[in-house]
Formats: sequence, structure tokens, C-alpha cells
Amino acid sequence: MAISIPLVFHLNQHLSERALTASLAAYRGLLRVLRAHPLLPVNIQISGTLIDALRWLDPEPLQEIWEGLRAGQFELLGSTYAQNVPYASDDWDNARQIEMHQEILYKTFGVTPVTFWNAERSWRQSLLPIISAAGYRSTLVEDFILAQANLAEPVVVTSQVGPHILTLLCDDQQLKHLFNFAVWFGRPGQLQSYLLQRARHPNHNAHCLAYAENADAMGLWGWKEGVVPNQTWHRLDQVLSLLEAMPEIQLVHLTNSPPSVGNLSPIPDGSGSWMDISLQDPELPYHEPGYKDWLDFNENSPKLQKYRSFFGEIRAELQAVETLLQDGTGRKSRAARNLYQLALQNYLGHQYEFGCIGIGGDGYRGWDGAQASYALLAAARWALDPRPLVSIEDVNRDGHDELVLSDGKQAIITTPHGGRLLYWFDLETGEQYAGNQRAVTDAPYEADAVLPAVETLDYRLWLPEEARPQPFMADATLTAEMAPTRMAKYLPSWIFENERQPFELLTREMKLPGTTTRLPAQRRALVDYITVDGVPLEAGAQLTGGHNGDTLHFEREVPGGVHVGKRYALADSAVEVEYTWRNDSEGSCPVQWRVVNELTPAYTILTRTDRSEIQFIEDEERPGVANTTARQGIFVEANPRPDEVGFNEAMLAMEVELGYEFNLEPGATHTVTIRLQRETVQKKKRRRR
Repeated sequence: MAISIPLVFHLNQHLSERALTASLAAYRGLLRVLRAHPLLPVNIQISGTLIDALRWLDPEPLQEIWEGLRAGQFELLGSTYAQNVPYASDDWDNARQIEMHQEILYKTFGVTPVTFWNAERSWRQSLLPIISAAGYRSTLVEDFILAQANLAEPVVVTSQVGPHILTLLCDDQQLKHLFNFAVWFGRPGQLQSYLLQRARHPNHNAHCLAYAENADAMGLWGWKEGVVPNQTWHRLDQVLSLLEAMPEIQLVHLTNSPPSVGNLSPIPDGSGSWMDISLQDPELPYHEPGYKDWLDFNENSPKLQKYRSFFGEIRAELQAVETLLQDGTGRKSRAARNLYQLALQNYLGHQYEFGCIGIGGDGYRGWDGAQASYALLAAARWALDPRPLVSIEDVNRDGHDELVLSDGKQAIITTPHGGRLLYWFDLETGEQYAGNQRAVTDAPYEADAVLPAVETLDYRLWLPEEARPQPFMADATLTAEMAPTRMAKYLPSWIFENERQPFELLTREMKLPGTTTRLPAQRRALVDYITVDGVPLEAGAQLTGGHNGDTLHFEREVPGGVHVGKRYALADSAVEVEYTWRNDSEGSCPVQWRVVNELTPAYTILTRTDRSEIQFIEDEERPGVANTTARQGIFVEANPRPDEVGFNEAMLAMEVELGYEFNLEPGATHTVTIRLQRETVQKKKRRRR
């Protein structure tokens, strides 16, 4: 019999626009090459954050995975939704992360995996019951950690804590490096020799060596170094053909690995080897100085200590609201549960790769964005006790007071930072119509209420137009490089020994002349971009705010004598804002004014819906955004009508922009009313995959 070799590809990005770059530079090409080998068993792990991002940005990889599953070629692994490191995380969070990932895998692909991908590979035995209790039967453990448990051969074993048992499979680090080297340089000799050597072992029939790697290695890492991904996909295709032709190995799904040879308990604590190596070398990716290994980092990192406390405070509030919901029934409770789920999803989604080196910290929206869960939990409490409410309080606990207005049916949270609408909730259904807390951008995080900048790059990025394997391209150069080449940071130095030189890589410049505007997110609604007499005003400036009866108001004083008042009120399924412009100066003031409205109709459904189901309503009189899956739309009504209407793509939201231009004469006032109206829209017929 042949030695068993599972190939495992790990696809992961945050819920951000970066997922599109990774898809174009790696995932599309990788999956197409894999599907071109239909008899090749392949194991795929895709994070929940990436699934949600690709639904919005590029559904093709999801379709490729779905087709591979239906054909029996692909097998999925489960994991944590946001790829937090389980070793470093609270186990309440770990259990919820695993549940959330299982739910999205089933909703997206209709499967329930039985093999668990332990993010970043750091192992503690106390994780075993949590993984097992979620229904998983096996997981991968790095060879170094298994060796510390005195496992002399790469055989399959079980490990046990009480009644909980997991099958452990060997994640072979040498195989990983040799496979990558073969693909990147078209040099499969070392890989083939290693596999043949392993196949000659007397006990090879019981051995199982997993190649388990970040799918970014199949194009994105090289692209970042100037290597054209199409060449990587071409060489991957050749390596897969070679492996398929080797009778000494059997490429397998993880569930078809050899049976366990016995129990190995306990497994000692261990850290992912790549993180240990990076911590020891400042030239390597994700290096953080001052730690001897990852276990030291996990124990002593001030960053991790700070955010453990941060997450712990939010977790306590989640658990408090969860307790309130346990005995509740009826419509109020259902609405509150929906809002609680939004808070929980936001909390878990913003633990992206928590515990990993080289990521996160102050100002990182991928973690700091969990702050918004407080606002969602406040809304859940309001839904349990719906009544009119007007207050000034720091609802999201971000250090900035918000102004809250509720009529018992709806609730809005506004901020003096530009007088913007931060959140809009339906307390009767638990649905959300403004807020967009889940999206992540590269803009530094200051506070939930602070208006984030829209990033503009001073270049354009070259990305493959086609996900097609190609050895050469007309607009790229075949470059000869001496070891260790531009890919040195991703490989151990020993791998270049005894290899002929130079190495040939297809390269080109990836940054092109021009500019790129990134997708905005979390600007929120009723954002005023004002220019008075040629002078632009700060859209997120701190305004004077207050409340009067059942209305909220904000006041903006413009240098030169112009005053702008902004009054919020609630109407039937609507938020209405009246702007009053007044010119107290002695001269005429020309005004240019844009009102940007980031809209999220039925956000619970929008975040799990393909972008094609969310449509602009391109009507100049009543523009808006429709969620055709949820049959919910938001129309933007204005009196007087704007001079122009614009529609902007955003990340996990859509923006409707109104433009006005007028002259404000001395002593004159000008009133504009804008109404955000929720209405039912026609349901779109669903297409079958």
C-alpha cells in the first residue's frame, strides 16, 4: 500500500476589501487548478469572515468550492469563524466561534465538517473537549508537538480528555516547505525524493503526512513580492500531475486517513512553529520583538493582555443579556434575540486572528470594532422593554456620548460627530437598517462614533485578468535570481542547498500609475459634506447636540455667519431629518452640500446574502437600496429634490448620495427635509447554483 498524503488548503481573510485581492491573486487560480484535477481528493478550510467577504466581493471561489463538494472532490474542515487562536482565547468565545463557523458552512455549502482546523496550530489539551463537543472527530497537530509527546512516527493516534476523544493527524512541516518550493520554482525534485524516502519506511502503510498550508502561498505571497500568480498556478498544476502519477503515495481526504494506532494522552502544550521562527528573526513576516517563542508571547504580550480585558468586558455584557433572554418568549423576545445575535456576530467577527503574532493592537478595526456590540446589546434591552426613550449617554462605551431616540417601535443612535445617524433599529422585529458594524477597513480606528477616512491609494494594483495557469505572459519578465531569491522570507535556508542556480520567476511591477479609492464603510447615514464660500467643513466635526421632547437636534456654526440646524424625528417606519440653513452674515454665501447615506436594509440577512441580491433603486425622485432577499428597501426622500443623486458602492452596505448647490442670501433661511423610509420591495427569484 501507498503512504497517505492529505493536501489541505486554508483560505482566510478578514471581512474587508483585502479579500478581493487575495481572491484574484490566489484563490481563483488555486481552485481552478484543483478542479482541473477532478480525481484529486482535496481538503479545503475557508474561514467564516472570508465567506462573508466573498459573498459581497467575489462569489466565484464559493461557487468553485460548492461544485468541488458536489463532485465529491473537495472535503471541508471546520474551524473558528474569525480564525482567532483557540489556545489564546477564552473558551466561551471558542465555543461560540466554532458554532458560528459551523452555521455559515452549512448555510453556504450544506455540509457539516468532522475535521477541525486549529488556527495557527498552537495546542493545549484543554481545547480537546471543546472541539469534540462541537461534533468534530479529528484535527491536525504539528509534527514538532507530536514528537514532544514521544510519537516516533507520523502515524494516526487518538487523544482523550474524559469522555472526549479526537483523532490526531500529523501536520508535516518539512512536507509543507518542500511542496511550496516545488510550486514556486518548478523544482519538484526534493519533494519527490522526500515522499519516496517516506514511502520506503517499513510502517509506511500506517503513516499519514498532511500538507497543510495557507492558500495565500498559492499566488498572493508571490504577488506581494512581484511574482505573477499565473506562473505559480502553472507550476502547481505540474506538481499535482506529478503527485497523481506517483504510485508510492495516495492523496486522500482527511476522513480517509489510516486508522488510529492507539491513544496518546496528554499532548503537551505547543505553539505553531512558524510563529516561533518568526519571533526569533526580525527579518521574517509578522515578527514582534522581545519574545523567545509564541508561548512567551501569549503569556506576556501587553497587546494580548489589553484586548483580553477588552473582550472580557463585552463578553460579560453578552452573557448578561443572554441570561435575560433565556426565559423570554413572544415577539419582544424574538426581536431582542435577533439584536443579541447581531451583537454576538459582531463580537466574534472582530476577534480576527486574535492571538496571532504581527496583527492587531490599538487602532486596528479588526479588533476595536467589537466595541459596537454594546450598542446592539443596548438595542436588545430596549426591545425587551419597548417604550419611548430620549437620552444622552455613551451607548457604545467608546468614550463619546450619543443621542438616543426611540418611540418604542424604532430606535436610532446619533452622534455629535457630524450629527450622523450611527444606528437604526426596528425594535419589533430586531432588524437593523443603518450601522454596518461588521465591515472592516484599513482606516485607523478612533471610536465607534468617529467618522473614518476613506482611503485613497496613490497607485493602481495589477492583478491577473484571468485565473489561468500560464508559464509566460507578454507583460511580464522571466527573471533569473540567485538563492535565496525574493521568496526567502517564506522558506528555510536549507531548502536552497544543492539546487542549481539561478531560479526563474515570472515577475512584473505590481503598482501602476494612477489612484485607487478603497470601498468606504461605516461612514453611516446623513453624513454632511459641506463647502461654504469655497471652504470645506469637516464632515465629522463635533457639533452641539441636545433633545427637545421627541426630537433630537444638532447645531453647526460655520465661520462667516452661517448656521446649520439638524433636527431628527421618528415617523412610521422612517427617520426624518429637517435641515435649517440660516445666513446671519451681510454677504451672500454659496453652498455646496452632499449628504451621504450608508444604508443596510435588513442587515441580518444582508450580511449573509450575495451582493447581487442588494440593489440600488435608481429613481431620481425616490432613490434607495433594496435587499431583494429580505424584501426590504430603504428609500431616500428629499424636499426640495436634490440637484443630483449618486450611488456609491461600499463594503457590506450601499450609499445613496444627495447633492445640493445654492446661494444663501444675507438674512435668508433655507429648509431641506430628508426622510429615510422603510418599505417592502419585490422579492427576487433565487437562482439555483
